[in-house]
Amino acid sequence: MQLTQMQCLIVEDMDALRKIMAEQLRQLGFGQVLQADCGRQALDMLQRMHIDLLLLDWSMPDGHGQELLESLRQQDKWQDLPIILVTANAHRSLVEVAMKYGVSDIIAKPFNSKTLQARVLQALTRRHKRAQVTPSSRIEAKIDATAATEIAPALNVVLVVDDMPDNLA
Repeated sequence: MQLTQMQCLIVEDMDALRKIMAEQLRQLGFGQVLQADCGRQALDMLQRMHIDLLLLDWSMPDGHGQELLESLRQQDKWQDLPIILVTANAHRSLVEVAMKYGVSDIIAKPFNSKTLQARVLQALTRRHKRAQVTPSSRIEAKIDATAATEIAPALNVVLVVDDMPDNLA
């Protein structure tokens, strides 16, 4: 995975934020960082170019990022495209919709350059690892995992502590 050979598309209606994000990704090492200020422009660019990563604003004047996300996930060629939602509105319902459409991550505004760069690298690393796994090894891993859970109880425990019932749910 070489960032210098990858293209990222940022879809953000706020010009200043879009430019800042583009500069941060260039500093990270992306070969090309493309910018679109609306979903329509982004779809046009996606159809004409190969994009390795999409950063998508959720709320834009010409329609929500959800509409673009739905459109992309309905087409086979963009099923595995890593998409990171960038939003100031990270409510539970948005997270549920984002998960439904298989987004790689959600970044809540405001954020800093370290957060952006770390999340981008995580999304690309996960995609790279999935691409290296052959279908037969995925099946074998699933069989092994199933067998392991039947033999031994789960050893991983997650403790969630919060004073808000919705967060606990």
